[in-house]
Amino acid sequence: MLNSPSDSGREPWERLDALLRTDPDDPGCSVSRLDIDVYAELSIKGGDPVTRFPGVAAHLRSCAECHDDLEGLIAALSRTD
Repeated sequence: MLNSPSDSGREPWERLDALLRTDPDDPGCSVSRLDIDVYAELSIKGGDPVTRFPGVAAHLRSCAECHDDLEGLIAALSRTD
């Protein structure tokens, strides 16, 4: 729902702005998901996943959905029963 007449048409411009700000090192969701489990394990074990997977790190900075997946994996892997 629009809050005011000046809000109309704003979302397409925001999406365009986000696209133009995309990191050229960002490989996208499908490629990042191939390594996200190892990224999570390295995060838990005190490794340096950003250095080992710089593309995945770039993607996680801009993709809320994949970042949420990473947090879920870290939570699941960190559970001690």
